[in-house]
Amino acid sequence: ILSRNIEWNSNETLFEADYHVNPNNVKIAAAFCKTLYTDNDYKQAWEVADGNYKVYPANIENLMCYAKSTAIYKNDYQTAYELLDEAIQVISKRPTRKKFDHEVYIARGYLTSREQKFDEAKEWYLKSLEEAAKEGVPDAHNAVCGLGQILARTQSWEESLGYTEKCVDG
Repeated sequence: ILSRNIEWNSNETLFEADYHVNPNNVKIAAAFCKTLYTDNDYKQAWEVADGNYKVYPANIENLMCYAKSTAIYKNDYQTAYELLDEAIQVISKRPTRKKFDHEVYIARGYLTSREQKFDEAKEWYLKSLEEAAKEGVPDAHNAVCGLGQILARTQSWEESLGYTEKCVDG
């Protein structure tokens, strides 16, 4: 019979335990940051991402979490955009595309929409869909939903339905 460590009652406690054992492991730190961010703990997400960035600045997952937590916790969108630009540079220099690279563009669309820059957000979401198709992820859920939300705000509800219906289904 296999048993789990009783400390691990959620993703956060699992990644937190691993992070405290090995704080310089970029994959563990990025996963912990993402979990904290998802749980709306933006301050701790930012602290983990900031430390992780100093150790390994080219990790895409950490750059995205760092950017989003910087925008929300620090209310510093300019630095957040610079971090996402760094992530885009890392992606563009790689010889091969990795699945989910398109999420960097989703993050940029999300942050620009938070600043009410809907035309720019729309372009970032469209770019994420284009990149997702190249990665073999033609139905990139977060990009579709983000674009649907932008269209619902800026155009007619009918024009957004093809996107927003997929969000409900997804």
